Order: sequence, then C-alpha cells, then structure tokens
Amino acid sequence: MNPIVVFVLCCLACWRVCHFVAKEDGPFFWMWDLRYFYLDSEVGNLLACVKCMSVWLSALFCAALFWKSFLLYWLAMSAVVMFIEEAYGVLWSRRFRADIRPKADQFFVGEMGEIRPEPYSGDSDAYGL
Repeated sequence: MNPIVVFVLCCLACWRVCHFVAKEDGPFFWMWDLRYFYLDSEVGNLLACVKCMSVWLSALFCAALFWKSFLLYWLAMSAVVMFIEEAYGVLWSRRFRADIRPKADQFFVGEMGEIRPEPYSGDSDAYGL
C-alpha cells in the first residue's frame, strides 16, 4: 500500500483512539470509569488529554509501521492528530453557538417533569389547522 495512504490512515486511527479514550464515555461508561480510576495520577492526566496521548500513541504506530524513519513520522503523526483535534473542536463548537441555541423562555416543563421546547403558539390558521 502507498506509504502516504498508510500514514493518513494511521493519523486518523490514532486520533480516533485518542479522542475515544480522552473525550468519550464508551459503552457502559468503561472509559469514564478508567479515567476516574486514574483521576489523581499522571496516567489520569495522560488519559484526559488528546494531545498528550497522541504523542505516545503515535509513537506506537510509528514503531510498528515506520521504523526506518521513526522520529520524523512520530512527530508528524502527533502533529496531524493535534490538528485534527483542534479542527474537530472548532467545528463542534460552531454547532453549539449561542445565536442558534433556543432561549431559556422557549422551553417549558412537560407533564412528566421533562424540559421540552415550547410548542408552536403562533397562528394555527397558517398551517390549515
């Protein structure tokens, strides 16, 4: 396989594993439990940071696949993973901008105590109701 394709796939795989371990709860909350178990240790700091973890995980990928130019690929892969994480963070934060969030007065408490968006209260004739 083309080495560039292998490198790109390794970068994506490394980011996915790092993001999964550091930011997601996992099935049955087992990643959250693992991070909580190591909360006050150096391992906990490593498990909670995508950028820190990318340095060490990319070293494993590069040692396995790119052993001839280990240092070059190691730092490049870690940099790509950090770039992907930053880009993902920017794209994700734009999804939750304040100007597209519903305002607090647009919600009401339902019959079962759940908080739901307020039902349409405009002119019902506009929809032929």
